[in-house]
Amino acid sequence: MAEKIRSGIENIGDKWIKENGDVWYQVDGDMHFSGEDYPYLTLEDLLISQEKWLGANRERSEIFDELIRSKTKYLINEDKGIPEYIAKLLQEQGMGDLIDGYTNITKF
Repeated sequence: MAEKIRSGIENIGDKWIKENGDVWYQVDGDMHFSGEDYPYLTLEDLLISQEKWLGANRERSEIFDELIRSKTKYLINEDKGIPEYIAKLLQEQGMGDLIDGYTNITKF
């Protein structure tokens, strides 16, 4: 099942990304995107998924990384803050440069 979900997300690719850099919450069968994404949940899910894929001896998803980068930049550009646990995941996954110099790291 995880493979099918990953494949579905990857097949849609960067269409998940809104013009402002945030990501869409959902897509229907007609490829109509809608909904406001949770502030941090999807970003956390993408980061944890990447960890799990590596743990299963699979490569990182380039599309997941693109979504992670876009969502993180959106949060920074909108100064919505980055929770410490997300900052830690970004650093552990070699994406700490996205938050270098950003001071609104929050405790959640």
